[in-house]
Amino acid sequence: MQALSGMAKQQHNNTLGRVVRQRREALGWSQEALALAVGYTDRSTIAKIEEGIFEPSWSKVKRLAKVLGLSVEVFLDASER
Repeated sequence: MQALSGMAKQQHNNTLGRVVRQRREALGWSQEALALAVGYTDRSTIAKIEEGIFEPSWSKVKRLAKVLGLSVEVFLDASER
């Protein structure tokens, strides 16, 4: 897998964050509820993911997808739109 450049990485993080926020809000979940379901200790990490300033590990991306009822591909497909 090829490493992402700085700009591509930022775009990917923003896309991931946008998808996470949209799905979380559609489910009516708070950032705190999602954080606990994924295994984070507080809501600030989810806030940072949604803002595109924190890149979760691949295992957390997979966990986010599972908890939100999405496929991991949704995060990747959204960055191409």
